[in-house]
Amino acid sequence: MRFWTRSLMVRLVSYFLLLSLVTVSLVGYLAYTQATEALKLAVFDRLSALADVKEGELNRWVDDEVRSVVLIARLPDVRTQVRTLMSRPESDPSYETAHAALAAYLSALVSSEPELQEVFVLSDVGGKIIVSTQPSHEGQYRVTDRYFTQGKLGTFVQNVYPSPITLAPTMTVATPVLDESGQRLGVLAVHLSLKRMDEIIQERIGVGASNEAYLVDRLNVFVSGDRFGRQEFPRGVHTDGIDAAVHGTNGAGLYTNYAGVPVIGVYRWLADRELALLVEIHQDEAFAPAGRLALIILLVGLASAGLLALGVYVLARQIARPILAITRTATQVASGDLTQRAPVLTEDEVGVLARAFNTMTQQLSSLYDTLEDQVVDRTTELQRAKEYFESLVENSPVAIVTQGLDNMVVSWNPAAEKLFGYTQDEAVGRELDSLVAVDQAREEADRYSLAARRGERIHALARRTRKNGSIVEVELLSVPVVVAGRPVGTIVVYHDITELLRARHDAESANQAKSAFLATMSHEIRTPMNAVIGMSGLLLGTELSPEQREYVGIVRTSGEALLTVINDIRDFSKIEAGKMELEQAPFDLRECLEGALDLVAIRAAEKNLDLACTVDDGVPGAVVGDPTRLRQVLVNLLNNAIKFTERGEVVVSVSSRALDEQRHELRFAVRDTGIGIPADSLGRLFQPFSQVDLSTSRKYGGTGLGLAISNRLCELMGGTMYVESTAGVGTTFTFTVVTGIVPQPPAQLGAGEDQPRLLGRRLLVVDDNATNRGLVVQYARAWGLHTSATASPLEALEWIRRGDTFDLAILDSVMPEMDGAALAAAIRRQPHARALPLVMFSALRRREAGAERAEFAALLTKPLKQSHLLDVLVTVLAGRAVRDRTAGPARHALDGTMAERLPLRILVAEDNAVNQKLALRVLSQLGYHADVAGNGLEVIAALDRQRYDVVLMDVQMPELDGLEAARQICARWQRSERPRIVAVTANAMQGDRELCLEAGMDDYISKPIHTDELVGALSRSLVA
Repeated sequence: MRFWTRSLMVRLVSYFLLLSLVTVSLVGYLAYTQATEALKLAVFDRLSALADVKEGELNRWVDDEVRSVVLIARLPDVRTQVRTLMSRPESDPSYETAHAALAAYLSALVSSEPELQEVFVLSDVGGKIIVSTQPSHEGQYRVTDRYFTQGKLGTFVQNVYPSPITLAPTMTVATPVLDESGQRLGVLAVHLSLKRMDEIIQERIGVGASNEAYLVDRLNVFVSGDRFGRQEFPRGVHTDGIDAAVHGTNGAGLYTNYAGVPVIGVYRWLADRELALLVEIHQDEAFAPAGRLALIILLVGLASAGLLALGVYVLARQIARPILAITRTATQVASGDLTQRAPVLTEDEVGVLARAFNTMTQQLSSLYDTLEDQVVDRTTELQRAKEYFESLVENSPVAIVTQGLDNMVVSWNPAAEKLFGYTQDEAVGRELDSLVAVDQAREEADRYSLAARRGERIHALARRTRKNGSIVEVELLSVPVVVAGRPVGTIVVYHDITELLRARHDAESANQAKSAFLATMSHEIRTPMNAVIGMSGLLLGTELSPEQREYVGIVRTSGEALLTVINDIRDFSKIEAGKMELEQAPFDLRECLEGALDLVAIRAAEKNLDLACTVDDGVPGAVVGDPTRLRQVLVNLLNNAIKFTERGEVVVSVSSRALDEQRHELRFAVRDTGIGIPADSLGRLFQPFSQVDLSTSRKYGGTGLGLAISNRLCELMGGTMYVESTAGVGTTFTFTVVTGIVPQPPAQLGAGEDQPRLLGRRLLVVDDNATNRGLVVQYARAWGLHTSATASPLEALEWIRRGDTFDLAILDSVMPEMDGAALAAAIRRQPHARALPLVMFSALRRREAGAERAEFAALLTKPLKQSHLLDVLVTVLAGRAVRDRTAGPARHALDGTMAERLPLRILVAEDNAVNQKLALRVLSQLGYHADVAGNGLEVIAALDRQRYDVVLMDVQMPELDGLEAARQICARWQRSERPRIVAVTANAMQGDRELCLEAGMDDYISKPIHTDELVGALSRSLVA
């Protein structure tokens, strides 16, 4: 190996020799492969030709034998003898004479024709052998043999089959014996010897010494002797070629024959003979020329490689001699003798190398003279850097310690002395962890030290011990010290964070105090608000004068407005504390949108604003997310848009794009035609407690929290919010959220089974608002209606006057040229339009003057809902009355029969007397007679006296609060024996619901109490 690494000539010769051998091997392999492939194709062609020859000879032999049998059956003497045998009894002398003559004739045929094994005649009825060249077979019946049944119908060849008598393979030809009139006298049958067939198959045609051909029947049985004289017929012979041919496939290939020898074979199925013919030759014999060719190429290549190696050796010696001279000079130069020069022996590349080496040596000599001066300068510079670094460490305000790989302290700066109390003399040379990490901190310190020795950076908060035993909180940073690629130790920095931790603790305490204050204030405000809103709601349910109803409505509205402020402050507190949790549940997006629009529709109608919503076709119908928070953002933006818009419209548009297979990004835009926002005020819109300006706050009110909360909710839902506005023109708030995809979303709303009723109908739409007009047209055309739309009532009236026919007309209630009622009256005055169904398109809960007089068939409300429009179209076109969806209830009517339908024994646990009265009054209006308990102890005492189905449990009560009372109830009674506990509390902060459920309560209602939530809780109690 050493000779190899030190000798250039050896390596050059070896490399060239190896390259030559690889090239020769590759050429030989390719030549062998190509020759083998060519030989294989040539052998396939020759074997196929041989198979064609043998197939033709075999068919000609069978055809010759068939013609001979037919000729025998037509001989007059044979017909005469057979007729006599068939018409005379066996005892008749003429029968014996005919039998002897026919038997002698057939025996002579068998003697002269070696292919004929046996010739016999069968009676037409019964298939009895009456004459045979094998007398022992006479009298036997062959009525079920195929050659008899088929031979009666015409000449038939029963291909090779095992003889039931001799068990040897045979082939039978049968033909009917007919008289001169064509009547069948009997059947002449001949069993053929297969010797000639074997001769045809075994005959050699010069393909090769190992060539053989053989036949196999459907049962994979040999039916001919093989090339080497096989006479046995073993059953179940299987090879790839045999199996393919037996299954009717003709082809050729390389496979192993019945003897286990690799062969090249051609196989085909002889359908006429029902035999498989295989012609094969051993692969060794077939591919032998290719092997000889490869051997010749290999020998020639080896000889060429040897000659090339010899030439390379001679060339290498010529190259190596000047290189060795340069090497000797380089050795002398390396020993320090810079006066030596390499001899230039040639003018080629090696000579150039020698001159370059001499130039380098000369330059080294000149550089060496200045090297010592540079070393002195560099040493001085390093010394200054060392002193600078030491000064930094010594004067650093944080403790800096260096230690070796053995964890022993190498340096200890003054800040470390001040932090831990050890002097430098006391610390240096001692193990760092034994100095400052004792007791519980030692295990952690050992783990950090081990990680540092592995080259890891450590950054952690930890506790360490001073010399006097006191504990100090530190921020620890440990980094490895690496010199020339090898670790030599670590630098550990300790920063005293005791004051920082104390400040953080104070901040956390202040935050907890703020949360407690918000929770207390929320509870204390919600408790009287429950009475204010609840009692005003009950009062609205009584008979009041209009003035009284107005005053009570103002009280309730003001209470709900105050509750909205409280909820905004609560939500903002949750978000600031990072405790806002989002629901992830599937919901119908269109229902969420329509629900948000319904909440603001009345306010929009009161200001005569058009309210609309457009949803792109690609928006999924059902998504996974938090519908409550999404609705909260939409309602906030819609309320703002309506608040700051005096005329025009407010439009919500929804689009989406797929992020991946599991997520969609929904894009919502709320556009209004309001006062707009100045450009210099856009930057503070999303800041808490911020308004555009003070005049806006005074005129429109608001806390300035709505947009801040909405913006943060969008961020929590994976999206963003931004605004575009032009003062005096309008504003568009756009926000995005990321939602999941429901695997099987509900089907999108379509006309469904009502589609045939709408197809081809003509619809007239008259609305000056382009958005609402476009929505009606979009939906109607999707359902197959022919739609004509216009913003001008006069244009619509002109269409009707000129004779345009329509099946239905939708008229906006308020338009500049002519209102909907006036347009309807004008249409009714047209003779051919008096029966035209008319639909009024009006804002929610607004009845226009003249609507009844014009006999409108239906009222379509704004904001437009796709389902409502479909209902109106189908119902009006069918001639039925449309259910009025516009009449919103003036007050919330309670179901006084609920107690009859859902009988429950109810206990109210409430310490506030006003809230007691409110709860009892609401339950009374539902038909229930409830009992009251003032605290948790009274609740348990009441449960001891009698059984209740539901306990409406306040949380904050004297003596025993609701949480502890729930725990004691769950501990004393089994789930099936105790009542269902519903928390009714003013605690509505994050986590209050979870606390109630963890205490054992079954449901939760926050104050102020909403009757629909109370009804839902009672309904769930009966189901449970």
